[in-house]
Amino acid sequence: MDDVGECDNGEAKKRRTFSSCLQRHWMLVAVLLTSVIAALLPDPGVDAYSVLNVPILAALFFFQGLLLDIYMMRESFKRKALPSHIALQAFSLLATPLMYYIIVYRWHWEVSFLGKLIADGAMVALCMPTTTSTSLLFTQIAGGDASFAALHCCAGQLLGILIAPFLASALLESKNSVSPSDLLDHAKTLALRVALPLLCGIGTNMVVAKRCAGGGIPPRIRKIISAVNIFFLIALLWMIFCKAASAAEGTSRLDASTLLILLAWISCIHIIVAATAWFAASPFPPERRVAFAIVGAQKTEAMALAILSLVFSKAQDDLGILSLPIIAYHSIQMIAAALALPKLGSWLGRRTQMRDDDNTRRLLAHPNRC
Repeated sequence: MDDVGECDNGEAKKRRTFSSCLQRHWMLVAVLLTSVIAALLPDPGVDAYSVLNVPILAALFFFQGLLLDIYMMRESFKRKALPSHIALQAFSLLATPLMYYIIVYRWHWEVSFLGKLIADGAMVALCMPTTTSTSLLFTQIAGGDASFAALHCCAGQLLGILIAPFLASALLESKNSVSPSDLLDHAKTLALRVALPLLCGIGTNMVVAKRCAGGGIPPRIRKIISAVNIFFLIALLWMIFCKAASAAEGTSRLDASTLLILLAWISCIHIIVAATAWFAASPFPPERRVAFAIVGAQKTEAMALAILSLVFSKAQDDLGILSLPIIAYHSIQMIAAALALPKLGSWLGRRTQMRDDDNTRRLLAHPNRC
């Protein structure tokens, strides 16, 4: 009987481990499934894209506004941290894409090593702001400054709408011949499809936060909204993959070696970005440094896919391949953050203990200051 019980416990443990692994890497599973389905049957997704693209994008950004943590944003405003706020947004929205541009395009790696579409897709990904939820979640797990991360989850989306499409268009202008009139059209389109739904979501979130006793949307409702948001994101991925599969029929534009180069390149990029963010945040307190490193290295996928379809509106057949670096970066950043969390937490614990010990020694040396 004991052997049977131990066997049952072992099977239950395996199921929990599998479920936990699936929850951590759901994006990879979703990408694989949608890509296979799109390759086998692309026509329905192509037809759906022309009808559902705009409403799905609007829904994604409305839900992102709803999912922002209003309470933590308010807490961050109470703290005097203007230099760190400016540094993080400058690093995320300006320094990261400019570093990539200088390294790749000035040395012409997009022609000799990466390929134009992969290089351009990665460029768009790095122009994006941080994520709306995962960067905050990772910061909370690591024990970092959650209110600091929450503020930048919101501020990044608002600033990203204003900066990301224009910076991506400007840096890729020589490659895609984006005129000033095209940029103005992009601005109008973004205002209607991205900024307006996002602001409506934030406004609804703030109204609920004022009226609810808990200070925001109840956790159960947030889980439902998050699930619906994930569903729409996967639907958008499926439609984009369908367009790519339809455009790639009869061609050999993407092979296994190209995919390996893509994964290796995006992994190197993320490691460099995360390491640079860590060293750039060294002047700040430990909790804020952890938040800076996590938030600064994360890039939102939903806005990247939206802006990609706008910046490359004249190259619809290339959207599928162009979106692969964005999807790869999002998947790799999730895995890398999950792997780094234990080390970040232990480092933060040591620094906190050292700080407490220093405070104790100062109090013992000057007891009259207590």
